[in-house]
Amino acid sequence: MKLKNILNENWVVIDPRGNASPVGSKIQGDRHVKGKKGYYVILAKHAMKARRAIEKAGGRATSAKVRDLMWDLRYEGQDKDDKEIILGEGKIKSNIEKTWGDQQTIEFDLVNFIKQVGEANGADGVNDIIYTLESVVRRAKKISKEI
Repeated sequence: MKLKNILNENWVVIDPRGNASPVGSKIQGDRHVKGKKGYYVILAKHAMKARRAIEKAGGRATSAKVRDLMWDLRYEGQDKDDKEIILGEGKIKSNIEKTWGDQQTIEFDLVNFIKQVGEANGADGVNDIIYTLESVVRRAKKISKEI
């Protein structure tokens, strides 16, 4: 879904009873429902589906089934790439495999890049790359500890 299309879409806030109230944009709707349980922001064209889902769940708008359905309705109709960005890890891994294939290829490409920088900028350029790579390794270690 293009940014232009997202900005022109009509969004609604679904309350815990299933009633839809219009909001201007997705951001305004998100601000409206922040911190409220059972309120969801979805596209206006999916409002009836959302109401029926809440009715089917017996009016329990905070149940896991309803939350999952609302999440799906919120992102329904977007491009496959947008969903994969949301899903995260699988898309990143497949992109790495498509780009490099395996660890040896990654090492080979990095060494060639460092050689090219060394030829163009000398030892200072290579030292900058080494510093940057060490910084990336430190960040990666920090991220892996948080996970």
